[in-house]
Amino acid sequence: MEKHLEALPDKTRTFTGESHRIFIDGRGFDFQVLEVQPDGTMKLDLQNPDPELTRLLGEGEPRIIYVVSRKGERDLVLQGCQMVSRSISCHLKYRR
Repeated sequence: MEKHLEALPDKTRTFTGESHRIFIDGRGFDFQVLEVQPDGTMKLDLQNPDPELTRLLGEGEPRIIYVVSRKGERDLVLQGCQMVSRSISCHLKYRR
């Protein structure tokens, strides 16, 4: 079994869409701001949400989200991501 290499955040981590993208199921998506809380929740502010992104997050099946810099460096991997609610931003939870 492969070990989890990235440390789970011990404080809020904020990523901006200017420097990062998220990837789900091999597809890249733009976003405005992603805030990852240490309590297993996150807030994803989207600028013109891609219908495929909202479909993937809204299916109820846990997803893996990769947060990747625009330079191509993987900064964070969030497992078991599920949408909790959606308004202007998506509120999600992830498995700690």
